[in-house]
Amino acid sequence: MASSTCALPVTLPIRTKRVVSTGEKGNIGSSRGRIIRLATVFHPQNDRLSPEAHFPVSRVQRASGPRLVNRFNRCEMMLVIAGSCLRNGGYAPVGGCAFVFGGGDDDDDDDDDAGRDRDESRKTDGHAVGVGAVAFRLESRDADPPSSPEDTCNRAKLSAAIAALRIRDWAGEGWRRVVVVTDLEYLAKGATEWLPNWVRSNWRKPPGAKPGKKGGRDDERRCYLNRDLWEELQARIEELMAAGCEVSFWQVNGEEYDRNDQGVLARAKRAAQTAMRGS
Repeated sequence: MASSTCALPVTLPIRTKRVVSTGEKGNIGSSRGRIIRLATVFHPQNDRLSPEAHFPVSRVQRASGPRLVNRFNRCEMMLVIAGSCLRNGGYAPVGGCAFVFGGGDDDDDDDDDAGRDRDESRKTDGHAVGVGAVAFRLESRDADPPSSPEDTCNRAKLSAAIAALRIRDWAGEGWRRVVVVTDLEYLAKGATEWLPNWVRSNWRKPPGAKPGKKGGRDDERRCYLNRDLWEELQARIEELMAAGCEVSFWQVNGEEYDRNDQGVLARAKRAAQTAMRGS
């Protein structure tokens, strides 16, 4: 077991963007000249290693259970997220979400994390699927279902990222950086690059841009999608950064999730698909 203690850096390297927007009160863009603290892009120390080889399952004394720890920097850990959607873009779509942050035997009830995962997974209305993994069905949290956004693959993966960042106090565990692994460019680029432009435009697409999905109100179709989830994700990113824990995104090819059937990426994908089907 590694016993590294990660001291806070003198300054946390954070990219910021000042945006000018007049959005609704209480949301991102609610004040003129707001500073958005962007997540960063993760650049692997060895790009020949798979995510699982770069962040093998390890134990550190400051964490209650095994984590996916950077073999080159014991102060960094990985969160693998996955999302699926049955009938994506069609009638009555149903989404499933999952994330993996550790590892171990699925029936290892003696591990402190096993019990904590069962308890804390309730934060997402989900359930623990082995040690260091949680899956949940993507359910609308809107009190008025007809006005709720439909489930999509994008919303499933955004929701998985939010839940993964929230299930533990990662800064409190002593991590200086958490790396979110995803195969979705929309998520990786949105969190590290595109968000300030969306906020600056008050979430409205520029004239001439392709409208969104048919069926919604015209004004909704001309807005960037999933604002509710983006604001929730950004709020959590900034909370962690304020506590000294950098959030980075590592976009991988979708084939990485199928390359190793016993690996953590495949585990996350299977869990999301199972949650989607409700079994």
